[in-house]
Formats: sequence, structure tokens, C-alpha cells
Amino acid sequence: MIVSKDDLECIVQNAIDKLLEQRENKPEVFLTAEETAKRLKVDRSTLWRWNKEGYLVANKVGSKVRYKLSDVERIQKGESAVKANGTYEQSPVVLMVDDATIGTLGNFSASIGKAKSKKTFNVTAIAASALKNGTVLKYCSSFPENKRTVLYIDTEQGRHHCQKVLKRILRLAGLPDDKNPENLIMLALRKYAPPIRLAIVEQAIGTIPDLGLVIIDGI
Repeated sequence: MIVSKDDLECIVQNAIDKLLEQRENKPEVFLTAEETAKRLKVDRSTLWRWNKEGYLVANKVGSKVRYKLSDVERIQKGESAVKANGTYEQSPVVLMVDDATIGTLGNFSASIGKAKSKKTFNVTAIAASALKNGTVLKYCSSFPENKRTVLYIDTEQGRHHCQKVLKRILRLAGLPDDKNPENLIMLALRKYAPPIRLAIVEQAIGTIPDLGLVIIDGI
């Protein structure tokens, strides 16, 4: 379904309120590279590698490189550490192409390609497969019953184009394209500035129940 005007306004307002609240809170504490390396007992080359890998992201504060204290403390607590002798639960497989796994519950994937390379058609087929919870083209979805809601967010196109994409998803799923399914939500966020878009995305993911698949086109 397309979220109603009242629902969208609620999501947007909540996102804006959250941004304002964050700005009013105590500002983030930053550490120098030397302080960070000392806390984590590593050298600067390791910090450089971690930043490149996205494990510990460096931030520009003015002309200087700084690290968030909260990120450093997270690593110190071992929340992101993976150990060779650890035991970790495997995420359920929810999306496959033929016999190849391309999606597990809770994981992130990116679809990258040149302009006009049918990226949107590709993700609409994935969305249709998830909506149907079956096979569409070569995509096969098997989401748990409590993870059957699909959220499709477009940050570049207007509502008219997004409606065309929505109808294509419905047709690929074998559903009538003039009725709104309960477990498909589409948001068109082009008119909002990037910080508001991000806040809306976070708010939507945090408040819409039973989400199994989130597609963000263009962010």
C-alpha cells in the first residue's frame, strides 16, 4: 500500500522531532587518533585500515581527524568483535536465485550498476518475490510469517513514477495493480533534504511492524 498522507506526516514529524532532540542532547565526544590508538591498543595504520573497512569511521572535525568516543567504547566492549572460537547463529535464508543464496534475514546488500541498467527492474522483481513469498522470475523468497511486510523507499523520483514502480511490483507478484496490499508500503522522499530523508527512513524502519525486506532506491 501507499502510506496515507496522515501516516507519512506522522513519520516525518517524528523524524524531525528526533533530529531536534538529538541536537539538544549533549554533543558527541571526539578523540584524537593518538588517544584512540592508545585506548584500543593499536597503531595508527590499524586505525587507517579500520576506517577504510568501515569498522571504525574517522570523522572530520574542522580540519582535524577525530574518532567518536561512543564508537571506540563499542569496540572496547566487543559488541562488533567476531572471534574464531565464538559460536554465532546463522541468519535464516530468505532470498535465493536458483540454488544461490543472495539474502539472509537482517543482512544488507547493495545493487550497483550504470544508469539505465535495469537496476530498478531488478529490485522490483525482488520486491515482488518477497510480496508473493514465492518465485518471481528467478528470485525465490521464503520470509517468516512475522516478517512479510515490504518497505520500498525511493529518494529520487516523484509520486507518479513511484506509482508506476508500485504497479509493476504488483503485476510481477500476480496481484491486481489497482488494489493496495496490506504488506507493501512505498514512500517517495524526493522532496525532502537528505538529513530528513535519513531520519524518515530510520523512523519508518523503527515503527512499521513485521518488516522483512527494506529497499532504498537512490539514497
